[in-house]
Amino acid sequence: MSSIGTLLSYLIGAYMLLVMARVFLDWIPPFDSAALRFLTLWAHRLTEPLLSPLRRMVPMIPLGEGSTLDLTPAVLMLCLLVLRLMIGRLIG
Repeated sequence: MSSIGTLLSYLIGAYMLLVMARVFLDWIPPFDSAALRFLTLWAHRLTEPLLSPLRRMVPMIPLGEGSTLDLTPAVLMLCLLVLRLMIGRLIG
């Protein structure tokens, strides 16, 4: 793969890790930790530009008693994986 393709692949992989980190950070109850709040805030700031448009297209799944399941991180991960594979095929 060319250096541009490799760079793009690494960037997409890093963003996928960031999306996974956001999901895990959202599961952790809010402690009185400034570092955890900082990480959560930056994970939201960096991933929300791609997750927000997907939320308008992907419906929430009701789980009962006011709870819902947000599948947009999984959809975004799938889209990023497909993009990464396409870049590997086209540039590589």
